[in-house]
Amino acid sequence: MGRHASGRARFSRYGEESRIFIRGGHGASAESLQVSCMPAAHPEGYIEAFANFYRDAGAIIRTHRSGNTSDPSLLHLVPDVRDGARGVKFVAATVESFASGGAWAQAVFR
Repeated sequence: MGRHASGRARFSRYGEESRIFIRGGHGASAESLQVSCMPAAHPEGYIEAFANFYRDAGAIIRTHRSGNTSDPSLLHLVPDVRDGARGVKFVAATVESFASGGAWAQAVFR
């Protein structure tokens, strides 16, 4: 997928015409519209991603502290312990690969 300074992305499947995706454009999911306020490739999008993460994590924590059950649709928006473990395994495999001169290192995720 190629990105353009205009915030558009071009996608081409083999044997099909190219498609251009635009932030908030045709085919955007409700989830992407909820978390996208800036045009694609805008530098504030990086900071906005963290703001969205903290908003969602805060909502889950507040709900838990009040003794209620979080909306299951929110739980997939924030990482859990398994996601953290996968990240650690990825970093360990990267370090192993570097130490062996760039040889492939298997990161086993269970």
